[in-house]
Amino acid sequence: MYLGINAFFHDASATIVDKDGRIIAAAQEERFTRIKRESRFPVESIKYCLKEAGISINDLDGIGFAWNPNLLFFHRILWGNLFRVRTSLYAIKENLNKWKNIKNIANLLEKDFGYNSKKVPLKYFRHHDCHAASAYYASPFKNATFLTIDGRGEWENMTWGVYKSGKRTKLGQNYEPNSIGKVYSGTCRFLGFDGAEKDGTVMALAAYGEATYLDEYRQILKITENVGSLSLKVDTSYFDSYSTPDTIFPSKKFSEKFGIPIRKSGESIDQIHKNIAASLQTRTEEIIIEILKRLCAITGESNLVLSGGVALNSVLNGKLEDVTPFKKIFIQPAASDTGLSLGAAYIFAQNKNESGKLKYSMETAALGPSFTENEYEKVIHNAGLKYKKSTHIAYDVAKLLSEGKLVAWFQGRMEFGPRALGQRSLLADPRPKDMVNKLNEVKKREYFRPFAISILEEETPRVLEKITDSPFMLKVDNVKNEWKDKIPSAQHIDGSVRIQTLKKDSDGIYYDLVKNFYDLTGIPLIINTSLNIKGEPIVCTPTEAIETFVSTKIDALAIGSFLIEK
Repeated sequence: MYLGINAFFHDASATIVDKDGRIIAAAQEERFTRIKRESRFPVESIKYCLKEAGISINDLDGIGFAWNPNLLFFHRILWGNLFRVRTSLYAIKENLNKWKNIKNIANLLEKDFGYNSKKVPLKYFRHHDCHAASAYYASPFKNATFLTIDGRGEWENMTWGVYKSGKRTKLGQNYEPNSIGKVYSGTCRFLGFDGAEKDGTVMALAAYGEATYLDEYRQILKITENVGSLSLKVDTSYFDSYSTPDTIFPSKKFSEKFGIPIRKSGESIDQIHKNIAASLQTRTEEIIIEILKRLCAITGESNLVLSGGVALNSVLNGKLEDVTPFKKIFIQPAASDTGLSLGAAYIFAQNKNESGKLKYSMETAALGPSFTENEYEKVIHNAGLKYKKSTHIAYDVAKLLSEGKLVAWFQGRMEFGPRALGQRSLLADPRPKDMVNKLNEVKKREYFRPFAISILEEETPRVLEKITDSPFMLKVDNVKNEWKDKIPSAQHIDGSVRIQTLKKDSDGIYYDLVKNFYDLTGIPLIINTSLNIKGEPIVCTPTEAIETFVSTKIDALAIGSFLIEK
């Protein structure tokens, strides 16, 4: 078995896969420490993965780490921070500390787990190589074009190429400071949003605006005529130095360009802010769609795998099969840096495999901790809550949802990645017009944030325009006209909806819940959002689920077969 680790920048995580590529366990450190986008060494995630695999660290066949310290030092610290990108002394010191920590991985593993480097090899892999591997080896494709886009790795912010029968050929890369991810993040901060959810917040805000500043963004963010090194060009005069290792801010010129100051958190959101968000989103889509068209022509492959933080842009993802030549597109649920540990484990396993691509592809994101019925009952009892043990929990919850209740749903193994997919979810009826406001009040989110839906796969042709396949909730579709009035809270202001498609064979009790709701109401879908409030990670344990339930206006909690109502 092979352990993959990501740490020290953000989204620390750990993953174990077996020699055939089957994912044994995967988890984000934030779910254990309760610090959003935790960056520290993922001790708890590694403990969980080893426990789930039933092994000690010295039983592993290899350990992969998802950063290359030598490239990090020479590209980012020496060449990058000192010569190419304006940055602060603090950022340079922080990058040096992170580099030291990465070089010290073996000692950390020895201290926390008794790791013996003579028994188990430790290898460092390039950041973007791990991103690409996490997408391709998780996919069902034998051959595929790959594209990775994020803020930046050691120095690249975009790489592309092709995989054939398990072997990768990299065809090009784009370097700092020409980063589409940084332009997106810098604009988010200009609009007054920061933190882990800023990109998704601005993507949601974009639906309320018009792309009136598209020409301005075409000046800020350009693409060259050929797909090759440095193909993406950013006018860096619009952005100030990196004040931390991964943070960029808009400059005075940015404010002058749009004629308004940087919006402070809590200030009013005006139409100009919405139009800037719409222009940013439109330009992002233009750039990536154009690159993908050229890539498909170069590689000749009709399958595409996407990775990196930009691959979580579900509005863009929902358009790609319509506007690019690619026939099939796969994005694994932890496409951001969380999935780097998966990629590192995959690379190590594939390097030991000489018979083509690893055997197993990713079928579920439910790869984290689970709990027993006895553990559920003990926690509920200790909390002093009244409950009933249900013999038909899926039906009982569907009934509550049909009555307009908000229900927290805690079942099975925790999800890997940022989306709640029916294991740690907050569920609601899409029919009441005020349901979005009710949910945003509970989750303490902005009024313009929409919610995703879980829909029975076989019913998508009746409800959705594109009949999108989206098991990991990473694509947006549109609701057909005849359904718009039936499910007003399922849609964003522009009629779009982020979707999770459910299969009877793979989604188990959660599929049964939605099917029961369909039988009761004639509506084959429900609203599904993560079980947490803004600024907090998705809940991991029964205790955290109960704390969230008790401290909010959630009406009921279904935890295993136990049902608690207020």
